[in-house]
Amino acid sequence: MYSLRKYGVISWVIHINIPYFLTISMPLKR
Repeated sequence: MYSLRKYGVISWVIHINIPYFLTISMPLKR
C-alpha cells in the first residue's frame, strides 16, 4: 500500500511537470 501511494505521488509530480517542461523546451528548440 505504501509503495502504491509513493507511485501515485511520483506520477502526480510527473503529470504536473510535463506541461512545464514542454513550455521550457519549446522555445529552446526554436
